[in-house]
Amino acid sequence: YTAIIPWFVSHRGEFTLLVHPNTGCEYEDHSIWAQWSGAPWNMDMSIFTPWTQTESFGQSIGTANNPSCLAVGGVCAFGDSSAPGYGPQVLCCAGSACACPTGSSECYCQ
Repeated sequence: YTAIIPWFVSHRGEFTLLVHPNTGCEYEDHSIWAQWSGAPWNMDMSIFTPWTQTESFGQSIGTANNPSCLAVGGVCAFGDSSAPGYGPQVLCCAGSACACPTGSSECYCQ
């Protein structure tokens, strides 16, 4: 941690960096226990349950117990596109990308 994180923070350029623990308490890992370098993104925290530990370890990536990406049509970004740090909040699955229609407050995997 002490060798890697300072390098990422110093070399992130225009990008925002989120560093968080992986305790299984996903809400807290991505909010109160997270560290941001750069402008924080708006995150849809409604997908996590506060103070509930989940167990994604030992699960296959991409299953309901360990989702890793959004399928085509999934909302990958939302909110004020002019706000600092605006960008995709969720990864789209392979073969698709997060696309933001002009004038829309939501972006979709296409």
